[in-house]
Amino acid sequence: HLLFDDVLELHGVDFSPYLIKIAKVNFERIPEFTFTEIDAASYVQSEVHPERYTKALCYGVFAYLNENDAEAVLRELVRRFRNISTLFIGNLPDRDLAHLFYQNDIDHTLLLDDPLEAIGIWRSKTQMSDLAQECGWTVDFSVMPEAFYSSHYRYDVKLTRK
Repeated sequence: HLLFDDVLELHGVDFSPYLIKIAKVNFERIPEFTFTEIDAASYVQSEVHPERYTKALCYGVFAYLNENDAEAVLRELVRRFRNISTLFIGNLPDRDLAHLFYQNDIDHTLLLDDPLEAIGIWRSKTQMSDLAQECGWTVDFSVMPEAFYSSHYRYDVKLTRK
């Protein structure tokens, strides 16, 4: 809802029936603001009118995309969504900072690559940059506001079409 005053239209997708129900009940205003229950990779591959979009936001969910889906989302946004110039991906857990999250007595190495874990996949900035560049994006990382509770182990990234 924080974006509503700054956009003409917004379409949100999520694979969670619960979250889509919350979005529909509290925020949907057809036709301007709509929401669909579908996973991101399926959505970018099946959207009927991808040219209608000019920007994309993926906040808090990219870490839950397995490697194939993460690549599919980034590639399809470049290939099919030709009018999107900018993609903002927020709240990514930084693999290089995982030790700041996990307690010292926990072997967290096996948890870092599992999209089903509570935090999802931990990608380093280098991993994220390599993936994004392979898919046709330039990368600009930003530091999360210090007041954000998990800023010490997370980052944001703005991708721009090459």
